[in-house]
Amino acid sequence: MVRKIVFFLLAGAILMAGAIFFRVERPSLHLTVYPPNARILLNGKEITSEHPLSLPWFSQELTLQVQADGYKPQELFYRPHLFGPSHLSITLEPQSFPVTIDLEEGSSTVFWQNKNLGNTPLSTELPTGLQEIRLVREGYADEWCRLYVQGPGKFRLRHHPEGTPFKQIGIFPCGAQPKQVVFSPDEQKLCIPLLDEEGFDVLDIADALHGEPHIERITPPDPQKQRGYVEALFIEEPASPAAEQSKETATILFWISQMTTGRMYEYRYPDFIYQRSIPTGGSWSKFMAWSAPKQVVAVSNWLSDTVSIIDIPTGTVQTRLATDPVPRGLAFSSDGSFLLVTTYDGGTFIQFDTTTWKPIQRLKFAGSNLRHVVLSPDNRWAYVSDMAKNRVYQIRVASFSIEKTFTVDHNPNTIDLSPDGKWLFVSCRGPNNPDSYLLRSPRSGRIAVINLEAGKVVHEFSTGNQPTGLDVSPSGSYLALSNFLDNTIELFWIRDFLEPLSKGAASPPGLSSGPSPETKLP
Repeated sequence: MVRKIVFFLLAGAILMAGAIFFRVERPSLHLTVYPPNARILLNGKEITSEHPLSLPWFSQELTLQVQADGYKPQELFYRPHLFGPSHLSITLEPQSFPVTIDLEEGSSTVFWQNKNLGNTPLSTELPTGLQEIRLVREGYADEWCRLYVQGPGKFRLRHHPEGTPFKQIGIFPCGAQPKQVVFSPDEQKLCIPLLDEEGFDVLDIADALHGEPHIERITPPDPQKQRGYVEALFIEEPASPAAEQSKETATILFWISQMTTGRMYEYRYPDFIYQRSIPTGGSWSKFMAWSAPKQVVAVSNWLSDTVSIIDIPTGTVQTRLATDPVPRGLAFSSDGSFLLVTTYDGGTFIQFDTTTWKPIQRLKFAGSNLRHVVLSPDNRWAYVSDMAKNRVYQIRVASFSIEKTFTVDHNPNTIDLSPDGKWLFVSCRGPNNPDSYLLRSPRSGRIAVINLEAGKVVHEFSTGNQPTGLDVSPSGSYLALSNFLDNTIELFWIRDFLEPLSKGAASPPGLSSGPSPETKLP
């Protein structure tokens, strides 16, 4: 026995000496794990895979456990090399979860990875992570949809007859008469002003993506409990020097207009804590625009033919601008030097100097009802929707002249630009009901997609009844629209359309980098 012990001690000493003499590398373990956020246990102790793990000489068999939400856990036993690095790659297998897929109207066949899952409504199981499905129906264009599976989910979709150039995420119920939709700056929430409710809805984007939509109703403290919530606006206040030094984030405010009382209600984001109520001094206050350099908000007053200029810090009205009848759309230049105003009954497009608050240019459109205006990122071009003539105008700001006219479907309402200013999206409400626009339209409305570099409408697709609100998210990842008389919201993934994945587009904000690779599509 003694001889054996001596032998092993001598052998160990010789090996150690040889390792030192020949500079043999100490044993180590290099781990590659998918998904990257998986929890790793080595012999029961949690470790990370960021750096190689140094191992003792003559390591025995190792017990490795890898766990991650949405994946099947894996345990394995591994014996590393005696000297030098050992490389080990572990990929967890995604769990599958039950999901239901249903359509707003009709029935379509659902394909996933070239596999026919059946006709809607259907229940099936899909692996965790990003999954793309294809809707197929005779007489309809095929339509791609993106489902983010993290657990059991219910996905409600619309098969658009013409198809869309985007990838549909879903359709979600909301309160009565959703007038507008506005993404939060971090793209975590979608705020929905409701014309026929005593407040506004907030849709959680991550929950909606995962087939678990959650909508919260927020009711401002209006003592008369009136309805009439029309437009919403996020304001990012600059951080103070002290806050910048302490690396505190800037304050984000949320304003919503109530036309029936002529008031703005202010909340703090992201917790939606009520702050104050601000009277506009006008009648039927609707649209709002914010100027960061001027620290003011402009509010169009539909019935008093004025635009109120409100100081953000104090909440007081600095001045009221007289306009032509029924002002609606507003847009500040990025440097705050001018304000653009559209008038609905007046059919005019007006530019105000923000130093004097005097009008400096005016463009008259005979027989027009101008609704919405947006400015290009370089402030050279303004785009204006005309509900009376079913047009969108491209206007050169410097000369205040019409550069191009785009013809779209009936009653173009809200318009919005892609972040790079190359694409314009238009919600067209469709023809009015002959008795009242508050009654259901004879047919569905349409969304127009305009390629501004090519100078033409390149896509149009039908939606629900009277699509009114529309918004492109700050990063250009999402497009949302509201169907005014269906009381629904439609959500699309548009980043692949604006920036194809071949250019390296990342995962959407609010989500992980994707628990599973992109599905292989037919």
